[in-house]
Amino acid sequence: MFYFTLSGSTFSRLKKMITSDLLYYEFFIFSFNYINFFNSTNFNYLKFLPFKLRAFPYFENSDLFSPHFALLSLKVWDKQIIFYMTLKVLRSFTSINKTRLKNIFLKFLKNTFIWQELEKLVNTGFVNISNSSIYSSRNYLFSSSLSPFLFNLYMLEIDFFLEKFIFKYSIKRNLYKSFKNLKIFFLLININNLLVFCILSKNRAISNIHFLFFEDIDIIKIFGFVAYSFLHWFVLCEDFFRLRYLVGLIKESCFLTLCRKHNKSKVWAYSAYTFDLIISKNLHFTKSFFPKQKDFNFKKINSLSSWYFDFNDSLFLED
Repeated sequence: MFYFTLSGSTFSRLKKMITSDLLYYEFFIFSFNYINFFNSTNFNYLKFLPFKLRAFPYFENSDLFSPHFALLSLKVWDKQIIFYMTLKVLRSFTSINKTRLKNIFLKFLKNTFIWQELEKLVNTGFVNISNSSIYSSRNYLFSSSLSPFLFNLYMLEIDFFLEKFIFKYSIKRNLYKSFKNLKIFFLLININNLLVFCILSKNRAISNIHFLFFEDIDIIKIFGFVAYSFLHWFVLCEDFFRLRYLVGLIKESCFLTLCRKHNKSKVWAYSAYTFDLIISKNLHFTKSFFPKQKDFNFKKINSLSSWYFDFNDSLFLED
């Protein structure tokens, strides 16, 4: 695995400044029988695709990507076995998200009973496992907690992206493209959280005050790993110019953080570390922790599958 190391003093300050709040996922398995909803003409336009999720260990414990896994994990099933988790999904559903969820849901299905079932999940924040079942007015069998069908209706307009963003791994954990025509670039995060390396409304980078007491090399390493994590997460996206732009914001935030720490201008940062943020250089080798232009070559994506990350991305989230 690929790790970065922090000096003793830096690590001590890190523990005092920020408490890790990574989510713990615990899955439960129980039997669930459901009726084929697509026999009805009302559901012909819906496409319900089963899949299995395979992910890097880093992303499973990620604050930044937890909403993705909250949605995807609730939709994973194998035959008649449903996987539910005790993760508080409420964290991923704010008042704005709830309103949008309700509007989109009722747009496609005028059934208040089904919405009430889904609203239970949104309000309570977790799936309550129960063996009981309830019949709707259409005589469809639903779990008293939640049916996979309901989550298939969740934000159906962007579900095209979520269902196609599937990782498949061989025994050697190599990454392969699952779909060739994926062109939607979408980042789903808790709307209460702000990415503290950019201002989303203005699409510009900002400095991160969390790192003002870090060593320069540690700042560059951590920002570099965040850039690589985004590169991995959206590795299947063919709309690469947006990914390149996002990584550029992360790099710009790194420069601004270094400038703020030393009270210097950006010209100083560029002259000290070059545009590629090179931390060591000799005649035969240069070392940088940021993705280079060649890493954005779609033909070389498979070479990234050997990278692993071990850092707390809650450093880049702010309530």
